[in-house]
Amino acid sequence: MLTLITSSSCASSRKVVAWLKDYNIPFVEKKMHELNFEDLKNILTLTDRGTPELEVRESSSAKEKGEWAKIHKAVIEAPNLEYLVGLIQHHPRHFRTPILFTKNKLSFGYNDNELRSFISRDKRRIMREIASVFEEK
Repeated sequence: MLTLITSSSCASSRKVVAWLKDYNIPFVEKKMHELNFEDLKNILTLTDRGTPELEVRESSSAKEKGEWAKIHKAVIEAPNLEYLVGLIQHHPRHFRTPILFTKNKLSFGYNDNELRSFISRDKRRIMREIASVFEEK
């Protein structure tokens, strides 16, 4: 099953929800504050670099830079996944959204090409065939 972690204030999250609905792809949506231990474990097993891959880029404003550095340090030094889940739930703006994942695929943000990988091969083949029929006319 496809799981989508979103933030209500994130335009990319809304775009991904709309895209999934347009393609009739079933998914479970969770808000960032609903992220749990199992979700985080599944996400981290699919990353190449671990927790840094989950974080947003450092802000350029001095005030936000100091806050970002403090949270980043806590993320890096997190003693366990439960602690990290708590950090994510309490500081959702520090982490990237949307996060879309299955047991073997992971995507961050809104990117048409990456999202297409969540459409089954059979469905993509049918879509290409339909598109080619319309192109011929």
